[in-house]
Amino acid sequence: MKVTTGREETEEVLAIRLPGEHFGEMSLLEDAPTSANIVAVEDSVLFALDRKVLEQMIAGTSPLALSCIGPS
Repeated sequence: MKVTTGREETEEVLAIRLPGEHFGEMSLLEDAPTSANIVAVEDSVLFALDRKVLEQMIAGTSPLALSCIGPS
């Protein structure tokens, strides 16, 4: 996977993600639109986690953990 910014004709590669690496965590934690694009350069299998599911997973852990990701 390559992390890019800009349009296809002017894209800039910011990083390469290898199998098992993650991306999009800042958008998930900040509950904001992503600032980059992810482009698969080969067949890929992805796991998506949305904010509501993350909140449900953390809610059972501790109030402090949930407060770390900010307001819902």
